[in-house]
Amino acid sequence: MARLGVNGALRTAAAGVIVGRIAHPASERETHRWLQQRSGLGELLGVDFEIPAAGLSDPVPAVEPTVAITFKLPVSTVRAIRAYARRSGLSLGQVVTQAVTALLDSIRQRRG
Repeated sequence: MARLGVNGALRTAAAGVIVGRIAHPASERETHRWLQQRSGLGELLGVDFEIPAAGLSDPVPAVEPTVAITFKLPVSTVRAIRAYARRSGLSLGQVVTQAVTALLDSIRQRRG
């Protein structure tokens, strides 16, 4: 794909479409929603499917190896995290990592 001039962001989008259509056959819109809300593919690839790819030249890099986890949060919390991620340009994983790291650092400081 690189020989054809397909950059990292387009390769990631292609992987998302291919995996999405195989794992969750649906329309393009539904596949995109599935990638954003239900799939762990973004964590595996080190990207955030919430960020519009049009402005990216490459996928959002993962700083260190990551592990995909699944947990449930209140809808209002997820909306707030997504809104913050859009405003800040960070991936959802980056936002959650920063928040959890700050919380753990605060706990460690209090325990001294």
